Amino acid sequence: MHTIWRVVREPPLLWRAWEGEIVLYNDASGDTHHLDPLAAEIFEILLERPAGVEELAELAAQALGVEITTDMRDTVAGIVTRFQGHGLIEPVQE
Repeated sequence: MHTIWRVVREPPLLWRAWEGEIVLYNDASGDTHHLDPLAAEIFEILLERPAGVEELAELAAQALGVEITTDMRDTVAGIVTRFQGHGLIEPVQE
């Protein structure tokens, strides 16, 4: 079974986007995060709807116009792990 992720609901994250990059502030931790274009794309997808790592990799590759590879899937999985570790996303309870 694959975990489906979503952006945390409480407290809401504050964020701004500029030229494909995102800066966000997590009020729960007091941390500010700068997201590169791939991480920003993943964050934006998760703002729209919950998704698993495989779907995130496919959608991000399509949006960025790049080929989906094993390395990209691994990178997306690492970004998801980092987001979860920073309290930016949470698993959807089924």
